[in-house]
Amino acid sequence: MKEQVINIALRSITLLAKFSVVILLAKFLSEKELGDYSLVVSFITICVYFVGFEYYINLTRQYLKIKRRKLKTKLLYNQLYFHLLMFTVSTSLLWVVVFIGIIEKEYAVILLILLFFEFLSQEVSRILITFSQTVMSNLVTFIRSGMWVYLLISMYYLDPSSVNLKSIIFLWTIHSALSVFIGLFFMKDQFNLKKIRKPSFRIINYGIKRSIPFFFSTIFYLISINVDKFILKFFYGSSIVGIYTFYFSIINSIYSFIFAGAISIYLPKIINYYNKRNYKLFKSKLRKMQKSSFFILIIFSVFSILLLDFVINLINKDAFDDYKSLLIILLVGLVFNISSQAYHYTLYIMNQDKLLMKASFYSLNIIIISNIITVPLFSIYGAAFSYSLGMLVLFVIKIIYYKKLGELT
Repeated sequence: MKEQVINIALRSITLLAKFSVVILLAKFLSEKELGDYSLVVSFITICVYFVGFEYYINLTRQYLKIKRRKLKTKLLYNQLYFHLLMFTVSTSLLWVVVFIGIIEKEYAVILLILLFFEFLSQEVSRILITFSQTVMSNLVTFIRSGMWVYLLISMYYLDPSSVNLKSIIFLWTIHSALSVFIGLFFMKDQFNLKKIRKPSFRIINYGIKRSIPFFFSTIFYLISINVDKFILKFFYGSSIVGIYTFYFSIINSIYSFIFAGAISIYLPKIINYYNKRNYKLFKSKLRKMQKSSFFILIIFSVFSILLLDFVINLINKDAFDDYKSLLIILLVGLVFNISSQAYHYTLYIMNQDKLLMKASFYSLNIIIISNIITVPLFSIYGAAFSYSLGMLVLFVIKIIYYKKLGELT
């Protein structure tokens, strides 16, 4: 019970930080700096998953099966060798993004350091969960994603001029690094890290093959919800990206609350009932997850609309006031996204990873094509429309795949 309370408390203050950062950065930064920050976040988010390659999914099963530290350590070192290769490739991607002017050159080195620690922190957190150290995992996540936000607030009230894009990225990097060192301390008993082991290409190759469907499904989805910012930057510059980021961050925050308050609670039970072939309870819990998700969605959507004027006045940015209808368009996309979750997790539980990958791929193509056509014509509204259209396509395709499987089985 004590552990559960601590976990809920850590998750809550982390979610609060993620929600607060939307308003805080909109107030602290200019529209251009907010846009640049958004591009940095999008780049880091995509690259973290690129470096990770969803390799952990197969490893989680292996870690749970293996009891000997020597074998677990061998798996860990092979994982690190693979991720080092992917990190090197991501370094090349960063220089491409800098070269074409999407991210400014002055941030290149610090972003490489941030990417390194942000990725390691995520993997450490996952390993801690695997070994049932959930409190430590949530602590690592809080240090990486929440603590620096509260420190940023203190900095602003002590010296407002100290808060800028550079100081924000620096704080984020320091806390990512700190979370890694703390996480490694708590997982040291599971591995023998004193002796460096040679890579086993057989083990690495096996892990890659098992991870490919998960990786492409995830990376297609991540690109689809971030590509609009890069296209807006290309046609209109960072300031318009800053405005779009403000509204899109509200959508992301609502989704975070839905995942924490509904999906993460019901999903383990849904998986368990399916594996036990108790399909009646499986469907019952799936419906409850959807109902809870929509309940949270409606509550937070209504509050977001009602409090929007108050928040815009609070951050004192007149430019945001001209685009309030953007929130409604993005909320429509979020409705389609949440509507697809029941079908998504059903396909996931049924091990239909290739179908999920295809759905994400088709949705991504629609979003890219729609952005290229509509953004030059309708600016920020074209990006919001493209997101909603992409989520609608994703929803429809998942329904089609689900029904086809139903007919076959």
